[in-house]
Amino acid sequence: MSFHKRKQQLNDPVTQRTLMWRVLRHWLLFGGGLFLVLLACEMVVGGSGRSFGDHVRELWTRHGLVFLFIAAVLPTIAYDIIKLSSRFTGPVLRLKRELKRLASDEPAQPLAFRANDFWHDLTEDFNGALERIQELHGHETAAARAVNAAADGPAAPDPSDTAADLDEVVAAVGQAVASETSERRGNGRVALGAGRLGHR
Repeated sequence: MSFHKRKQQLNDPVTQRTLMWRVLRHWLLFGGGLFLVLLACEMVVGGSGRSFGDHVRELWTRHGLVFLFIAAVLPTIAYDIIKLSSRFTGPVLRLKRELKRLASDEPAQPLAFRANDFWHDLTEDFNGALERIQELHGHETAAARAVNAAADGPAAPDPSDTAADLDEVVAAVGQAVASETSERRGNGRVALGAGRLGHR
């Protein structure tokens, strides 16, 4: 809740001017109706022998101060309407501004209306929703970081390196087989020679 006074009273010109014109229309209807009623009374009391202009002048003489007072309070009424309407147009504009920030994926600020503003319950609803959105956004960010960390893990082996290692293994096995074969042939020749010597 903020206790700072609002510097600009006309913060939503369309809405506030509509209200002001509505009040002005009612004021004109009231002033015109009062004038007609007093004029009718003046014509009945003053008699029918006088002209319409005489009745109007007589009415102004008797009740002119009343009409001057009604006209004098009009600016005060208009200013009060603007000032009063700013107490609910101001909070709505602040709410719209923060909602636009959320829609644009920008960081929004918690609402805090002035002490004499209307609709303080909107601050509780909006701040609760904002806190929940920030919490969900934090979970989403943490999940994205975990996915990125998993993607940046140990790199897969290069297929060319694997093929080279396989060739080396095959070559080593081939050499081992050839060596064993040569050794067996040598042993066979020695045994054959020893057998021939025995027959002699």
